Amino acid sequence: MHAQNKAETSVPQVQKSVGSNSKQVVTIPKILANDKGCTTLKKSEWLSQEEMALLAKHRGYQFEKVKISYESCYEIYGSNRDGDLVEAYFDPSNAKLTRQNIVKIKQ
Repeated sequence: MHAQNKAETSVPQVQKSVGSNSKQVVTIPKILANDKGCTTLKKSEWLSQEEMALLAKHRGYQFEKVKISYESCYEIYGSNRDGDLVEAYFDPSNAKLTRQNIVKIKQ
């Protein structure tokens, strides 16, 4: 068993009713690193966006493109292997997931 990442913090779920039907959208932020960005390394030391896209797809993410966020992260919008909507941030130097927001649609 792995030790829990000390940077991970518990964040309460946010529930919001959508429309008049019984569906609910539940947003579950998963914070894996501090909010000061993903890396301090120079862009010349980063993986290319194509390499990051390949690694993220291999992990089960489905998305259209990888973009740079906060000038120090790679970010994707799409879905994870469970089919949940995600906004995921990766350290561009090593492709490590630093944080993600997951949206689950419940009926």
